[in-house]
Amino acid sequence: MVASTMLRHVGYRVAEAVTGNEGLAAARSLHPAVILMDIGLPDVDGWTITRQLKTSDDTRHIPVIAYTAHVQPEDWQMAYRVGCDGYLTKPMEPVRLVHEVARVLAAPARSAVEREVPARSAVERETTPA
Repeated sequence: MVASTMLRHVGYRVAEAVTGNEGLAAARSLHPAVILMDIGLPDVDGWTITRQLKTSDDTRHIPVIAYTAHVQPEDWQMAYRVGCDGYLTKPMEPVRLVHEVARVLAAPARSAVEREVPARSAVERETTPA
């Protein structure tokens, strides 16, 4: 995985899962600081796994960044509706991935009730590195 390599290169410890169910099990056992969620998983889509993570008491606090080739405005909106804390599209520059992970890790935790589905332009400004 290219994203894993980039994150390891800058000092993050990375655990990987190939399927949605593997990722869900890993999140429940490892309690990672952040999850980079591919939306196009082979068994269960990333939207469904994110919903499950965000409705479970033991994983709802874990920030989830959607990582996808889906670039339509409704995809951005779906990410925030299911509880994602960030959104990255493939392909991307390595600095953008590192910046988004750092941003999400530094953000104060918010419940799904406190989230607002931002307009696409607001998300683009928020996730574009300075």
